[in-house]
Amino acid sequence: MERWRFAISESGDMGRRTKRDEEAERAFIDMMLGATLNLVRLDPSTRLPTNGCSGFVIERGSRHFLLSAGHGLRGDGWYLETTLTSRNREVLTIPLQPIWHLQQIEIRADDDSHVTEVDFAWVELELDKLEEQLRSDERIKGQSWAFKSYRRALDVEPTSSGIYGFAASSQMEYHRPIGALRREPSYELYMEYVGLDSSGLYRFKLAREHQGHAYYRGASGAPIADGNGQIVSMVLRGDEREGTILGLPLRKYQSVIGLE
Repeated sequence: MERWRFAISESGDMGRRTKRDEEAERAFIDMMLGATLNLVRLDPSTRLPTNGCSGFVIERGSRHFLLSAGHGLRGDGWYLETTLTSRNREVLTIPLQPIWHLQQIEIRADDDSHVTEVDFAWVELELDKLEEQLRSDERIKGQSWAFKSYRRALDVEPTSSGIYGFAASSQMEYHRPIGALRREPSYELYMEYVGLDSSGLYRFKLAREHQGHAYYRGASGAPIADGNGQIVSMVLRGDEREGTILGLPLRKYQSVIGLE
């Protein structure tokens, strides 16, 4: 995909965007929506959705891992939502287990050591078992499902001269007739990297006003990429007052993925 260009004028006039700019923006949003997966938590007794977040898949040799925000995948009952539906239009979900969460242990000479939670989680997807499960499910005979996986290393840091964005199917609302969360896309384009916050998270300045937390609900875990689709971070949360999105420094933690 062609790099989407920084199209905001010095005066901040978004109206100067060209048709080519708009086409590149749509292509980037479509690309990121295709790479971002929907995760949902189901109530064990009713099987109704209670929460949701986002994630994306990376490849490490022959292994595949689903990455997401640690705060999003808390508790049991998390599933990966597919595009497959049964005859009664219920969306098929795949259980995610086990979910691995990262802790950081700080050891000090004065014995004041402590453990902190890193807002990062992952699940290994065993594709052979997954394919066997789907093939044997009579409810979805004749259907196919595909997802994208990221093959590059997660070792690229954002720069102050770059522009970044993300897109996720968030803004969730449960619709009983289809037995699933109905989502609308949320996205941000032309974000600028403005440094680290006090806890070491990346800060991305929005190119427009913060859209309110309801707009981004469910986007935690979505990848943040540059205009060429190279992933540099993962959405964790936002700061409405500062107009920023906070992202995980994946480069710092990528070496622990899969070390169960």
